Amino acid sequence: MKLSISLILLLLITACAVTDRPNFRTMSAEELAQYNAPLKYEEQIICQQQVRTGSHIKRNLCLTRLEHWNRDAGVVDQLDTTSFDSTSILAF
Repeated sequence: MKLSISLILLLLITACAVTDRPNFRTMSAEELAQYNAPLKYEEQIICQQQVRTGSHIKRNLCLTRLEHWNRDAGVVDQLDTTSFDSTSILAF
C-alpha cells in the first residue's frame, strides 16, 4: 500500500516537471534568435539577468515578452498599493 502511494506521488511529481519548452537559459543568443524568428512579438522569449534580493548571485530569467510585461505590471501594482497604504497611514 505504501509502495503504491509512493509510486503515484513520484509519477505525479515527474509529470509536473515535464515541459515541452526547451531550456532557454542554456541557449546561445543565436539559438534564441532562431527560436524567436517564427513567433509573434509577444510570444518571443527574452532572457534577463536578475539579482535576487538578499543575494549577489545573478539568475537568468527567461520568459515571453508578455510574461515579462505581466510580471513587471504586477510589481508596479504592488508598489502602487504599498505607497498608497503608507500615505494613508501618514494622513492620520
